[in-house]
Amino acid sequence: DADGEPVPDGETVTVRSQKGKYLGAGFYNSHSTLRIRVFSKNANDRFTEEFWIRRVKYALEYRRSVMGADFGSCRLIFGDADAFPGLVIDRFGDLLVSQVGCLGIDRIKNVIYTAVVRTLRE
Repeated sequence: DADGEPVPDGETVTVRSQKGKYLGAGFYNSHSTLRIRVFSKNANDRFTEEFWIRRVKYALEYRRSVMGADFGSCRLIFGDADAFPGLVIDRFGDLLVSQVGCLGIDRIKNVIYTAVVRTLRE
């Protein structure tokens, strides 16, 4: 981090250019070939539970709009394309299947899963 202290794997870090310009925020993992998985480029974002719930709702609304009648069987969350690095959630009717490939997402997956189920029930 900026103080020279090691950052724990899975934590959210700020990404800055060499000149100090804000570039985004992402999950850090020292054991990954992708050390930082960026999920936000907005300096005003606060990464609360509400942030992730809003992201889920946006992703599902988008999928519903582009999939139309096929929304019952499709990819609901498409990793980096939906700003959920390392996360894929597929829907097959009432069955949801997920794959998590990012430690930071793994730590908040229950918030995301709960938001997906609640949003689909609405």
